[in-house]
Amino acid sequence: MTLSIRRATALDPAALAAALRPEDRAEVAALGDVEAVVRHSFEASRWAYVAEEPGGLVAAWGVGNAEGDGRTLRAWCLTTALVLRHRRRFLVASRAWVEAMKHEGGEVLDGYCDARHEAAVRWLGWLGFTVHEPQMTAAGVEFRRFTMELG
Repeated sequence: MTLSIRRATALDPAALAAALRPEDRAEVAALGDVEAVVRHSFEASRWAYVAEEPGGLVAAWGVGNAEGDGRTLRAWCLTTALVLRHRRRFLVASRAWVEAMKHEGGEVLDGYCDARHEAAVRWLGWLGFTVHEPQMTAAGVEFRRFTMELG
């Protein structure tokens, strides 16, 4: 199956929100209205990309500035069920995305992950992030901060 990667467009947030994997949907829903949270992820990003196949979106990811001191960059990635068809390519490509994020000028790259999403927690560790114990709760869901020192 062909997988292509391109810059995100204004149509992608709604398409992604409609097709999120159950684990990703649960994470986003804990933060608020699913479509609004997904749209905010794209809009708050310096850049965002999507992976797609002829059947639809596979994943989207981006990086933006975290609120606060100006030295922290916020990374995010959301997937659809189609990612399961492209596991190996997704894993290899995700390392390249993190490398690109490292060159955005921050001192720390971070984000938050639903503590229940064990596969995502393992993937973040595999990418080289330090995944901390749950530090934040939203709508009764614990989130784990993940960090990577850049400087």
